[in-house]
Amino acid sequence: MRTVFVGIAGGVGSGKNHFAKNLVARLAQRKVKAVPIEVSSSEGLNETQPIGDCVIYHGPTVLRDTRLKPKLDLKVFLDIDGDVRLSNMMKNGNLESLEKYNDVRSFHSDFVMKQKKIADIWINEINNAKLTDVVNVIEKVRRQPAREEDVEPEEIRVYLDNYDQRSLKQ
Repeated sequence: MRTVFVGIAGGVGSGKNHFAKNLVARLAQRKVKAVPIEVSSSEGLNETQPIGDCVIYHGPTVLRDTRLKPKLDLKVFLDIDGDVRLSNMMKNGNLESLEKYNDVRSFHSDFVMKQKKIADIWINEINNAKLTDVVNVIEKVRRQPAREEDVEPEEIRVYLDNYDQRSLKQ
């Protein structure tokens, strides 16, 4: 069996973190690591992540990241209704002003939605059936032989040193 790399992308307030945590819980008998990747990090992320049976990367633009995209076995896009995302942003305290909301909407249309066409699975509502479907796909991929380009090291380095919006346009 091989390590499965999953990317979960979606707009602000779409439930990426919630979805990833639920996948980790459902795959509890496996060694699973969820790694949030944030666009807003000006210094980027440079840390070593242990490899397990499944590594789940989640963030607004994970599917467009040129360093992660080639590693991803499964690409999930959370296509959650804008009103639901707005409600979630307000509940989570992520919306301080109308100006911020307009920035989020612009970012969503300019960067986030462009990932939908490269996703393997689109999810428009997070529920138990959708989580079960994704878990089943992960298990199916794990049973496949490792790809020739897969190297199964003890750990993987995730370099996002120069991660900024310019790299998203590639």
